[in-house]
Amino acid sequence: MQKKVGGRDFDVFLNGDPFSGGLSTPPPFSLAVAWGLLAPNYARAFAIGFNPDVDTATTPEDAWGGPGLYPWLTGLTSLEIVSTSALDTSGGTGARTVSVATLVGDYVSTPQTIALNGLTPVPLPIQAIRSNGARCLTAGSGGTNVGDIILRDAGGGATRGIILAGHGVMRQAPYTVPAGFTLAIPWIALAVDSPTGATGKFASISTWFRFFNAAEIQPLQIGNTNSTPYNHFSDPPIIVPEKSDFALRINTASDNNSIVTAGWNGILRANAQTL
Repeated sequence: MQKKVGGRDFDVFLNGDPFSGGLSTPPPFSLAVAWGLLAPNYARAFAIGFNPDVDTATTPEDAWGGPGLYPWLTGLTSLEIVSTSALDTSGGTGARTVSVATLVGDYVSTPQTIALNGLTPVPLPIQAIRSNGARCLTAGSGGTNVGDIILRDAGGGATRGIILAGHGVMRQAPYTVPAGFTLAIPWIALAVDSPTGATGKFASISTWFRFFNAAEIQPLQIGNTNSTPYNHFSDPPIIVPEKSDFALRINTASDNNSIVTAGWNGILRANAQTL
């Protein structure tokens, strides 16, 4: 027998196989998405943003691994990637290849895989209109990147993302929904670390949206102390349409040098469903 999950038929066997006597169930919708069982109609999307140094006088800032507000691309741009360590190269002990989650042309999702060359910048072959982060694919004996891996405009221009040394992935919350998809976000997390170790320190974030060809808005503000990470669940989920930008913006911090982690987890749904 079969049962539908997310528009797909799943085989339902007795006790999980065709030869025994109970009734199994197909995976829950979210797990089926995470396992890729509902592709290309649904896919997981997520980001764990990080800001290592938020000061009281410099807010607002974004959770993207660097200082200040996230520097969104404003049009199709030639990009390059470079490390601050000579060990992040094809024959080195650090990171060797990186996958950059770019949107190209009319916001089409197009991952680009780049072989690193240490301190020498390597150009991305295709111009991008947005970057949704990057991660190390392969590494030498060190297991991950030795230096900071920096995605920037070609010719040593503005920084667009950072894989901090030893992290292996860009820790940025800003995200642009690819063309042809709608993003649902049911979960947001906020954690605050105090530079002094004292309890009761505070920071707040807002959901930040820039809908395609529309104005910016910040409708939801969430605050938390550094005692326990806060999980915010939204039912129904927050919906972000295609080609729209989304970020978690840090609006306040009680202490200088505060460390803020802000992330979200969601599901992309193809606007045109494939049976």
